[in-house]
This record gives sequence, structure tokens and C-alpha cells, in this order.
Amino acid sequence: MPSRVAGLTRGTIATAPSVCRECVWWQSRGNKTASKERWIERVDEESGEWGTLYYDDDGSVLGSMQYGPAGFFPRAADLPAGTRQGLNDWKRLGYGGPCPPVGEHRYFHKLYALDRLLADLHEPDKPALERAMHGHVVAEATLIGTYQRGD
Repeated sequence: MPSRVAGLTRGTIATAPSVCRECVWWQSRGNKTASKERWIERVDEESGEWGTLYYDDDGSVLGSMQYGPAGFFPRAADLPAGTRQGLNDWKRLGYGGPCPPVGEHRYFHKLYALDRLLADLHEPDKPALERAMHGHVVAEATLIGTYQRGD
């Protein structure tokens, strides 16, 4: 049985690694401290899933990733200058979360280490990003998870 992926929501946060439950994204908004419960409630209502949990074959949580509209992540502005989002399969900016039509689907999460910063690609799609990275990848990692809608 392959690893599996589940959405990160108010209902699944208790099973997430402690670093995710204590994440600084919702702890600090400049000089204001955000209410974690209110943040989770708002993101659940307005965006749905706001991250992903990765499980191995025996059901243990391997890790997590948070994502969502930048407005929900006030420290997104603290990312290095030049950090950009690309177009997803729906031709929209950012990560859209798993949404298989029917049955179980595999999702590939890839991380690349490059030997240089890329030029500003504006809003690249996957092929444009891969062309820009060609010849500059020094290491890469892939996590493959599966997801199936709960009907």
C-alpha cells in the first residue's frame, strides 16, 4: 500500500506533527497576535483545506505542508525577495490541493536544489519552470502520495 495524502483542516490538525500545530504563520501578524482557533476557522470556511498531511503505509504521519491564499499567511512577505508562485493545472496561481475526479490518484510533491537563483519567470507554468531549471538542478527529492475523495 503506498503512502497517502490527506487534507489539513480543523478536523485533522490534531494528527499533524507538533511543528505544524505550533506553526508561526498564524502566531504572528506584525505587532498583533492572531488567534490560532479563529485563523483555522476562517481558513476552513473561506478556503477549505489549508495544507496536506503525508502518511506512510502504517498510518504514521510522515510530515505536513501548509498552503493557501497568501492573505491567510501574513509572514509570506518574509520569504526571500524574488519568491514567486507559478500557475497550477487549473491555470491559477498557487497550490489548489488534491481534487481527483473519481478513485484514488497519485500526487507528486517535488523539491529541487539549484546552483543559482532563477530569473523572474513572472507566473510560469510547470514546463516553463522546468526549462528554466534545466542544467541547474544539483539535488532533488520527490514525495508521492495518494488521495481519494471521501464520498
